[in-house]
Amino acid sequence: MSDFESITLALEPWFDKPLSFLPEELQQRLQLDFLPPWDDLSSEQRREAAIQIDYQHDPATASEWQYWWDFFWRRDALEEQISAWKKTTAATATDLATKEAKTNELRDELNRMNQQERQPQRPYIPGRTQSDSSAALAPATANYIAYPKALKILSERLYATPEELAAWIFLGTEQGGISAYTNANELDPPPRFFFGYYAGAEDYIAPLMACWFMEEDIASFQPSERFITGKALVERWGQHLGIQAEAFIRAKIAESRLLDIHPTFGGTRGTFSEKEYFPSVATGLFGMAYVTTIEAEDGIIPTTHPKDATETSEARKQRIKIRLRELKAGKVKNFLEIVASEEGISKSRIKQIVNDKPTPSPTTAITPDNPWAGLTASNRQPSQKKPKTQY
Repeated sequence: MSDFESITLALEPWFDKPLSFLPEELQQRLQLDFLPPWDDLSSEQRREAAIQIDYQHDPATASEWQYWWDFFWRRDALEEQISAWKKTTAATATDLATKEAKTNELRDELNRMNQQERQPQRPYIPGRTQSDSSAALAPATANYIAYPKALKILSERLYATPEELAAWIFLGTEQGGISAYTNANELDPPPRFFFGYYAGAEDYIAPLMACWFMEEDIASFQPSERFITGKALVERWGQHLGIQAEAFIRAKIAESRLLDIHPTFGGTRGTFSEKEYFPSVATGLFGMAYVTTIEAEDGIIPTTHPKDATETSEARKQRIKIRLRELKAGKVKNFLEIVASEEGISKSRIKQIVNDKPTPSPTTAITPDNPWAGLTASNRQPSQKKPKTQY
């Protein structure tokens, strides 16, 4: 058990009082822990300073505190390197090209770090001690689940992929995604997970192995956007007549009709074509709303789920359901007409295929050997009317 005692909670009744009003033991503690002059600050500034002291000393934030310490140290180092490269004299054209490439590379990494810092973080709540002066109870501890279990739930409920989960984490709850955490098995509250800012880290799936999620978040999560990988999008559009898929993707990005994201780089060479060290288009992630809108407007028939003679009726049903869901997510109004055209059948037939209601068994034909076929038990009762007398 930690010996940590929150100074924020100890000072809670005193933030609006001058220093001379505080108990002697608190005045002594302030001299040791509280650096800003108490009487020169407002009550809100005093509370903020106390929270900062707690955050720096609370064992529950040790790993997060170290992460951000390393983060800002690295950012300062980047700024110094950029400044040094700018002052470097380029004697030849090769030296100039090297200088520009290195400066741009460092500046891109710095921009990614600044973008990461701007992402809202889970607020720190100082731990509460059991004392007579603190009647309020700490909030109930959330239940966290590890990445494999979270992905299994999302896969079964939303057909989610690891790449989609990475995209949702990259967006965060602030943009319709989801929050992930680290070390939830040993820290409470656990620090929030962010994708690394290290140059050259193209793999954004491996970092997910360390992620934990609030079980309630996973159970209730409804994504604001679905995603497809660049590799799958190239395959999806690549078999359409006359399309060079990657060139077409780049063209749509240039038209601002398609957006590529990459959790550890921000984007791909689809946007930053001049930056050779950026990841390829195939590793990027693309919003399905943009993809399906382009397909509807540009007349593209996707080939994500090729139809063949070996496809079972259930597989076809699930394939069509997924396609309908993609078009709906893209807010395509005539989604039934589009899928019917792709399948070569009518809209009513599409509705029949995806209908989850059980189909009643066909009625057996009435024959001389089976006169009761198709009749209910009540209809099979012999008539009670007397036969007419024949004269």
